Amino acid sequence: MKQVEVSVDIARPASEVFDYLNEVSNSPKWLKSAVSCMWTTDPPVRVGSRYEQVAQFMGKEMCTSYDVVAYEPGRLITVKSGEGSSFSLTMTRQVDPIDDDKCRLVATVEIESGQMTPAPMRAMMARNMKRDYRSLKRLLEQG
Repeated sequence: MKQVEVSVDIARPASEVFDYLNEVSNSPKWLKSAVSCMWTTDPPVRVGSRYEQVAQFMGKEMCTSYDVVAYEPGRLITVKSGEGSSFSLTMTRQVDPIDDDKCRLVATVEIESGQMTPAPMRAMMARNMKRDYRSLKRLLEQG
């Protein structure tokens, strides 16, 4: 697998950041490519929960379903793209407190071998992830 990882410190409590990320309908507010995102399973979020995201990628609209494959409430969520998705990937978002009012978010995307392996594509993904997580930081810190 090919992996891309970004990290950002956010001046908000870890629980607030995780809760914001956990509500996937917030994604279009900070993910530039996201058009819509919604849970397709009933709450609460747990391993086996599923959501769908519609995104613009290279001028095309793509719908991807994601399954929650690991979940630690308030700290970590790992999702894997579902069968029939445009890309086979696994994404982990982990939020850890630095202190009471600041946390570190680490986002890791693993791409199945053979997909997006050229270095320029991984570099583009890293740039986009850095841009999006800076956007999330600004949004959450402005309150």
